[in-house]
Amino acid sequence: MSDYVKLDDEALSFVDVVSEAKVLFFTNTKTIALGFITICLLTGLYLYNTPKQYVSYAKIKVLEEQETSAFVLEDMLNFSSGFKDKELLNNEIEVITSKNILEQVIQELNLSHRYTKIGVVNNESITHSYRPFTVSYSEGNPPPNNYIIAISGSQNRITNVNKEISKAFSFGETIILGTDTLIINKSTAFKSIEDNVSEYSFKISSGYSAFQSLKSNILLEAITDVVLGISIKGTDPVLNVKIIESLLKAYDADGKNDSKLISEGTSDFLRDRVNLNKSEIEIIESSLSEIKKKNDFIDITAINALFSDQKTVSNDMSFEIETQSLLAISFLSKLESQNTNELLPLPIEVGISNSQLSSF
Repeated sequence: MSDYVKLDDEALSFVDVVSEAKVLFFTNTKTIALGFITICLLTGLYLYNTPKQYVSYAKIKVLEEQETSAFVLEDMLNFSSGFKDKELLNNEIEVITSKNILEQVIQELNLSHRYTKIGVVNNESITHSYRPFTVSYSEGNPPPNNYIIAISGSQNRITNVNKEISKAFSFGETIILGTDTLIINKSTAFKSIEDNVSEYSFKISSGYSAFQSLKSNILLEAITDVVLGISIKGTDPVLNVKIIESLLKAYDADGKNDSKLISEGTSDFLRDRVNLNKSEIEIIESSLSEIKKKNDFIDITAINALFSDQKTVSNDMSFEIETQSLLAISFLSKLESQNTNELLPLPIEVGISNSQLSSF
């Protein structure tokens, strides 16, 4: 009998809880509905104002050798390379993310420019593909500035916010605004004046900040021993693809330029070496000729001059290499002390080739 009473008590307590929950829910229906609507609105605003991140991906195959005269010279002089595949890939990663190559990408795509549509409540950042106009400077690297560009059916106007200078303009015409000379052109996204009537903010960031921003969004990793993977992170997938294409083009041009420099330097070296060997052979043949004629006279002066010239050339080359090594060590110590080793790579060749420096 006691078991039945215990079960009835548990059933009654559960029913009481359900009844209290119903009463609580129905008496606070408005509050619960208002809270639900508020949560939905806040979630929608968060998703609307949060920029989406896209990652674009590409691969680069690093060639082990290139058919240049540098490898002919390597075979002649029996140079041995100490680089391994991993070191080669690390070197290529440093080249791709170097300031020289990334600056070419920044200038080609105007990555230091920021376009924003000014709204009543908030401003809307305009992606690279949907910019209604583009601003170009007569100077290659304009200083950081902030402009307000107003497009209307009656008159277009540009204002330099920093200098508080304003002037009317027409698309495609040269504008002289204070010390700035610029041109505003319509882009492919510009449909009509009526569709683009608004105020826009146009900002130019410094080259350093643009370089740091681009470099931080690039991820390079080794896929195999000879293949590098490139990932670009950004809010505009179309711009990501353009950055990768521009980066690959700049990297390819840099490699061709290096090959050209190596080829030209190797050709000059080989030409000088051939001329030196020819002069040696001529002296030896002349000496042998005199000996065959039973003439005991040998041009000792010419031979001494030849070896003296060779010694001078060797000393100059040794001094150049020593000077380049000292300068490279000095550059490296300064870069490490100033924490700027990510900005500028060390020069491949310092370029000291003046024999007069040996007198100092």
